Amino acid sequence: MEFKEIRLSDIYIPDEVLREYGDPEKLEELKQSMREYGLLNPVTVVREGDKYRLVAGLRRCVAAIQMGWDSIPAHIIDERDEDILDIITLEENIKREDVSPIQEGRWFKKLMAKGYTMEEIAERIGKSYAYVQQRVALTEAEQDLQEAVESGKISFTVAREIMGIKNPRHREYIKHLAITTGANSEQVIAWKKSLEEDERVRGYTESDYELLKQEEPEREPMTICPVCKREYPVGTGIAIVFCPDCYRIVVEQLRGGE
Repeated sequence: MEFKEIRLSDIYIPDEVLREYGDPEKLEELKQSMREYGLLNPVTVVREGDKYRLVAGLRRCVAAIQMGWDSIPAHIIDERDEDILDIITLEENIKREDVSPIQEGRWFKKLMAKGYTMEEIAERIGKSYAYVQQRVALTEAEQDLQEAVESGKISFTVAREIMGIKNPRHREYIKHLAITTGANSEQVIAWKKSLEEDERVRGYTESDYELLKQEEPEREPMTICPVCKREYPVGTGIAIVFCPDCYRIVVEQLRGGE
């Protein structure tokens, strides 16, 4: 990798790189930093003939152009080093505020197809193994769950909780409720516990659920309150998170008032 100052007029910015460069206030902060300290993090380019194609550092280039700089420090890499290009592009994208977990997961899978392990990717980008693994897992989840995350209907943490539900019936119920109500992860956890309690109290098996579905096709999904043991529609309960000791006290007090 070569390092040198190159003229800004010699840098070509591809359409896929040329995007909105974020908050104008943050750009002003970057320009102020560059005025005081120079460019601490050089841009990255690939040589193309007598010009250069920008790989990483759009905001830095924009700031330099607006300040009237003629040149900018740059790392110049060989376009044949595809793995390096992929890693640099990934690192640049992860810094963006608008990149989605699914987009990250797709980049991780692309690198894995080239021989990188999740551990190597995590170390290279300064993230945990779980960070990489969970985003890869999301790209392999059912399509409606991916679309819900991509569109912002549910958060990644909610999707992660849903992916951890092994019971297919529970998963479908909770996924539907989360997508339609915009539930948070605490609510999803509460629904999961409630449905598990429902099964424990009723003793239902998966085959029982299928029979009920055939007999009552229009029946609203119900669950059981762990305190009073009465049925109520799934999704209408209120989730409050207690420590085990406080939960036990609340349950005892409520049952004592019956």
